[in-house]
Amino acid sequence: MAVYTTINDPSAHFQTLTWTGNGSDNNAVTNTGNSNLQADWAWIKCRSTTHDNVLFNSVEGVNYNLRTNTSDSQYNNTDYLKSFNSDGLTLGTSNRVNGNGETYVGWQWKVGGGSTSSNSSGSITSNVESNTTAGLNIVKWQGNGTSGATVGHGFTSAPDYIVIKCTSAGSSYWNNNSMLFGTNGVGGPKNMYFNTTDAAQSDNVVRAINATTFEVSDSLMVNQNSQYYLAYCFKNVQGYSRVGKYLGNSDTDGAFNYCGFKPAYVMIKKISGAEDWGVMDDKRSSSAGNNVIDRFLYVNANNAEATTQTPVDFYSNGFKCRNTDGKFNANGSTYFYQAFASSPFVGGDSTPTTAR
Repeated sequence: MAVYTTINDPSAHFQTLTWTGNGSDNNAVTNTGNSNLQADWAWIKCRSTTHDNVLFNSVEGVNYNLRTNTSDSQYNNTDYLKSFNSDGLTLGTSNRVNGNGETYVGWQWKVGGGSTSSNSSGSITSNVESNTTAGLNIVKWQGNGTSGATVGHGFTSAPDYIVIKCTSAGSSYWNNNSMLFGTNGVGGPKNMYFNTTDAAQSDNVVRAINATTFEVSDSLMVNQNSQYYLAYCFKNVQGYSRVGKYLGNSDTDGAFNYCGFKPAYVMIKKISGAEDWGVMDDKRSSSAGNNVIDRFLYVNANNAEATTQTPVDFYSNGFKCRNTDGKFNANGSTYFYQAFASSPFVGGDSTPTTAR
């Protein structure tokens, strides 16, 4: 019998949680998935008003956060996230995570419980927190300022997608996938930045992504001497996660994108031109009970949730664009996406899942 997935319950590794803030210190919010999830990486965004995207991880600790819509270095705030809990989060009083009456979403991933191991595969020794089952490693290193240095990522084959951020100095996020961002899948490595609308570009910041390492320049973005860095490294996992690309057609009946699972989360960015990043998930749609996802949040901006467009439909085995807007489906334009599952298309019992 064919193996359709190694992860029958994606909620053990990824969940989306929504809540309304109460402004009180130590406000505990609880996940709602089939499995309990103690996250190691949480991305929180206020939906109802303008606040930064704030990202926390167990490698750095809950007091520290990065913000995708800025190039700022890491912040130290004690009133944002108080703890990663056995099944949810405890929040402080900050209006970026818990303003009274404001609404929020938290995308959460399990990695390695805060435990890291030293990795000497590259010329720079890194520390890696790893969840190879779900294809997500967090990598930390100190730059040495040597162009051509290599950093071990903790997998045994090349990651499909890497996001890098300098934590100790102001520097843009760096997103790389040479096969997707290159023209027709070639011409890489190329990259994009979370905090801008820029198209994919070649800047030679990361030269190669190999089975055990990735090679970096001496840029402030990846390897300036004595600066500190984090990388989020992703591997596609059948039935659970996927990075890919599609060609827009400027039609409300857009091209279907097969993922092999029913999406819980999809992030989209135009590769071939300047456009905003957009994130959709299955917890924020106003059209409960059908496939329509009619709300998205910006990665590169602090805007409140957009509710005037219908970017995509989520299906049992992928998603389809429903919008002609340039952010998602301009005719002839190429788009990058990253998706995580709510359920595999076919689970371990060989029974196909259904759409919403």
